[in-house]
Amino acid sequence: MPKPKAPKERINFTPKMETAIAEHLLNMHRNGEISSQTIGSHVVPQITRMLTETFGVSFPRDTIRSKYYALQNLTRLYISFKKRGTGMGWDSTNFTFMMDDERWSHLLQV
Repeated sequence: MPKPKAPKERINFTPKMETAIAEHLLNMHRNGEISSQTIGSHVVPQITRMLTETFGVSFPRDTIRSKYYALQNLTRLYISFKKRGTGMGWDSTNFTFMMDDERWSHLLQV
C-alpha cells in the first residue's frame, strides 16, 4: 500500500505580493508582452521568478494562473465601476477600494 503523501504547506499571497504581481503584469501589458485577453506561457515563469527574487517564495504554476485570473476579474470590475461614474478609487496603502459614504449609500440604493 502506498504511503500517504504529507499535505503541502499552503502559502498565501500577501497584499504586497498581489500588488507586485499586478504591477509586473501591468508593465508586461504596457510593453506589449501580454494581451488583456490571454496569459502567455512566458508570463507564469516571469511572475514566479519575480516573486522568488523579491519575496523568497515560490508558488506552483496553477496558483500563479489562478491569481492572474482573479486579479484580472477584479480589474475589470474596478474599471466597470469607474466607467459608471461611481467615483470609486483605490487606496494603495490599505489595498482596498474607496468611495465616500454618500456615494456608497447611493450605489447601494440603486
